[in-house]
Amino acid sequence: MKIKKLSINGLILAELDKFEDARGSFFEIFNSAKAPFPDFEEIKQINYSYSIKNALRGLHYQIEPHSQSKLIHVVEGKIFDVAVDIRLKSPTFKNWTSAVLDSSNPEIFYIPKGFAHGFCVLSETAKVVYCVSGNYNVSCERGISFDDPELGIPWPNGPHVMSEKDRTLPLLSNIIDFF
Repeated sequence: MKIKKLSINGLILAELDKFEDARGSFFEIFNSAKAPFPDFEEIKQINYSYSIKNALRGLHYQIEPHSQSKLIHVVEGKIFDVAVDIRLKSPTFKNWTSAVLDSSNPEIFYIPKGFAHGFCVLSETAKVVYCVSGNYNVSCERGISFDDPELGIPWPNGPHVMSEKDRTLPLLSNIIDFF
């Protein structure tokens, strides 16, 4: 596994070891004995999403006591994936970074607790698996507006296909539930 630490402390893009032969290919998405992810204790839930081109999901997070670290892997397609630092005491609070995840490259994007997460689909469709360290809890669910001018994320494509809930998420300046 090749590890690439990103510009914000805690975020990791990992290129997985891929094994190929006449049958096809194989790689481990997660192995607890080899995991270089500091606060990813165990997988508590595995989520799957299927999305169409220009679908935009996010920016989502959960507060304590049900916060989640995430391992994001694209099974099919290509996405523009974003993590926003919402840790109040972090020197990179309000900063974000992105990665283009493509199913043709065996990569995972590690996003620890304290980050909001979202993505936009670049291919005709995308199938994404999220391994998370905590169970979903509706009372701890939060989000930030994808087009918050304070963040200035240059989302590709458009117009975006979004849920009504994601279209009405608050601006960062109106949020009180940070880490």
